[in-house]
Amino acid sequence: MLSEHKQPAIWCISLGFGLQLIGAFLQSSASYRLAPFLLCASAGLLYFGCSELAEGKGWSSAWGWLGVLGLPGVIIVLCLKDHFRNVH
Repeated sequence: MLSEHKQPAIWCISLGFGLQLIGAFLQSSASYRLAPFLLCASAGLLYFGCSELAEGKGWSSAWGWLGVLGLPGVIIVLCLKDHFRNVH
C-alpha cells in the first residue's frame, strides 16, 4: 500500500466508525435529532477512507462507495489485493 494513502485512510475510517457509534447511541436516546447528521457524516468519512484505501492498493477510488455500507464495505475494501505490495 502506498504510504501517502495509508494515514488518511486510517484516520477517516476510524473517525467514521466513531461517529457511527455515537450516532447509533444518540438515535436510541432522547437526543435523536443529531443522530441523522452524525450518521451522514460517518458515511462520508467512510467513503473517503475507503477511497483512499483502495487508491493506496492500486484500485479505483470508486471502490470507496462500499464504505457507505459500513463495516461490511470496509472489510471488502481491506480484502482487495494490494497491487503495490511487491513494488519497491
